[in-house]
Amino acid sequence: MKYDWIIWDFNGTLFEDVNANVEICNSLLTEYSLPLITKEHYKEIFGFPVRDFYLRMGFTFDDISFEELATIYFSRYLQKGDICTLQPEVKQTLEKVAQMGIKQAILSALVSETLYKQTKEHGIDSYFAKIMGITDIYAKSKLDLALGWLETSGLNPKKILFIGDTNHDYEVSLAIGCDCILYDQGHQSHEVLARCNVPVIHNISEIINYI
Repeated sequence: MKYDWIIWDFNGTLFEDVNANVEICNSLLTEYSLPLITKEHYKEIFGFPVRDFYLRMGFTFDDISFEELATIYFSRYLQKGDICTLQPEVKQTLEKVAQMGIKQAILSALVSETLYKQTKEHGIDSYFAKIMGITDIYAKSKLDLALGWLETSGLNPKKILFIGDTNHDYEVSLAIGCDCILYDQGHQSHEVLARCNVPVIHNISEIINYI
């Protein structure tokens, strides 16, 4: 078997919450009299660090700080949880990977408590031997989480495949030395992801062809 582990990003990759995030962005932009964004534009400008994403939306942090915006954003995100769903074919794909004997993990910039809650509510928590989320709401890099896990687990990065939906996921995979595949139905467009020069898929189930 080529891989012993698959690390999945959560938001945008396994979990379809792009539409909810665009709605929240536009609610904040409206309140601060800034131009609204379309889903297509969102997928062109979204990225990490999230502070820079706010700047690209038009916020200057003169009237409200990044920390205050992030707090409001996260509160509204929690309220939108009921309208979010799993991406198509997620459960079937997770089941096929499990049947192949490959262990699975989640690495997410979502707060751990919310991550555990959402995976459980959508019936996929049992597929993962490890679920890793951040400890605050400011969506900092997932790299430290990944490096810490690899250091304590002793896993071989060459036997790990990382699947995400942003160029930051690619950057994390590059830093830890594992393979990466990107999914273009999440938070960034196909054009943005293609610049990473790794495979870009349109359907989650395509992963099976690579493993």
